[in-house]
Amino acid sequence: METAKNRPDKVRQRTLLRKRKRRRRSIAAALMVLMLTAALILIINLFFRINEIKVENSISSVYTGEQIIAASGIEKGKNIFSLKKDDVARRLLDTLPYLGKVVVERSLPGTVVLKVSETTDYAGIPYRGGYLIVSSNMKILSDTFVAPVDMPIVYGLTPTNFIPGAALEADNPGSVEALNALMEQLDRYGWFNKVTAINVRDKLDVSAVYEDRIFIKLGSIARLDYKFELLNEVMRNNLDDDFTGNINLSTDKYAYTTEGEMIFPAGYFDIGVAG
Repeated sequence: METAKNRPDKVRQRTLLRKRKRRRRSIAAALMVLMLTAALILIINLFFRINEIKVENSISSVYTGEQIIAASGIEKGKNIFSLKKDDVARRLLDTLPYLGKVVVERSLPGTVVLKVSETTDYAGIPYRGGYLIVSSNMKILSDTFVAPVDMPIVYGLTPTNFIPGAALEADNPGSVEALNALMEQLDRYGWFNKVTAINVRDKLDVSAVYEDRIFIKLGSIARLDYKFELLNEVMRNNLDDDFTGNINLSTDKYAYTTEGEMIFPAGYFDIGVAG
């Protein structure tokens, strides 16, 4: 017969038995998770290795697919999930300056796709008897001794660095600021092959030459987006296609046109920063 004395002992035994069962179930579950994790890692390492690298959408006339793959730094045989896509894209843009956009994609189980495009919007800066070529985002692309065609030539700016892939720097930071502002507008309107000259000596008095027939005085780079909207409207709706002369937008809210010979300020085509 069960007595009051031994009843607590049986309760403790049942409690301990339940705890042991729960512990065994927890250990079994943890072992199962570890086994599944190990199996998953093994599968990933065995079946998701990089075995192919493709280059797509390349319109580059400068780099071959092999050059792009080599510059990417991607190694075949590596786990595809260990690939840091942003690092690859940054490496390509730093190494191959003429690339304008890079997208890195994984195509499982083992292919990496590099979608690249070439920057086609740039300007030439005369220096040292040649030209420094810079992109629309102010990155140095290359230098050449051959006069560039179908791009703006920039006057009033003296570069101080010449390393392809680096950001443009000049002895007058205001000129770089002005050029950047103008390049943004040229990119916006697709005028890189229409504007033949730019002068950014003074960011309060920038100007451009359109198709070698219209001198455009823009004044300060303040509200440059509005000035280009007005300029585009005037050129599309108020001027003949063969108009030759001058447009003055240096006064806010108005565009003054003068037909006839283009009138350039003294020293307009001087190289570098005056003074």
